Amino acid sequence: MLLKLLSRTLLPAFAGLAAVRGQPAAAPDGLSVTAAPTFVSEDMFRGERYGGASLQPWIEADYGRFAAGVWTSFSVGGADAGQRDEEVDPYVSFTQPCGGSVSLTPSLQVYTYPRAAPSQGDYRSTYEPSLALNATVAGVRLTPKLSYDLVLRGTTAELGAAAALPLKSVGTELDLNANVGGVWQAAAQNTSGTGLPAERAGGGYWLAGVTLPFQVAPTAKLSVGCAYSRGFDSWVELGTGPRSINPLAAGRTIVTAAVLFNF
Repeated sequence: MLLKLLSRTLLPAFAGLAAVRGQPAAAPDGLSVTAAPTFVSEDMFRGERYGGASLQPWIEADYGRFAAGVWTSFSVGGADAGQRDEEVDPYVSFTQPCGGSVSLTPSLQVYTYPRAAPSQGDYRSTYEPSLALNATVAGVRLTPKLSYDLVLRGTTAELGAAAALPLKSVGTELDLNANVGGVWQAAAQNTSGTGLPAERAGGGYWLAGVTLPFQVAPTAKLSVGCAYSRGFDSWVELGTGPRSINPLAAGRTIVTAAVLFNF
């Protein structure tokens, strides 16, 4: 079960899964550990561009229905102006089967930013519990998910879809995924002791992508992928001022490459 989506964008089926960000598949018996050094050409999250080329290694341990891991990001291409170029995100989740192909997954993700500058309105950490419903219909995995960030006071609603197309001639599969969502934050900026005006933000986003995994060793897979992500109707509002276009909202193609190790 893989909770974090590769590069904040795309992690369909390493180790035989088809999933979208934050949605684990059926849990294996016993303990398993997955680690993946990962490269991405763009750092995108929910339709916002945070920077260019980045290394985003992650590791996850699964035991039965439980999962815990850490996802990280380190910019090698330079962060966008005013954006954090390092991130370390621990997370935990639990998957509860509900009969048939349906399950519920409550989870908690902690976003931490080692180089955040609170004096400039940055948060050093935020906490986001979520609840996802996972169901498979005609071979397509559908995942509606609702999240709430306790620090940003932000609600995110998202619908994900994923499917795998067998490529028997080359011994692999083509993993497809897409998601669409919207986010609204009432405390998008840290104003504690800074004198900065309150900031609110919101908008929509969507993503569509493909991943091609190759088994290169009994416990290792090479995966390459490509996705397109775009933010739309994204806005920010400072104090009592009018809404303006969110400068981070963008449309970008993201190329990914990773090696997935299972232990």
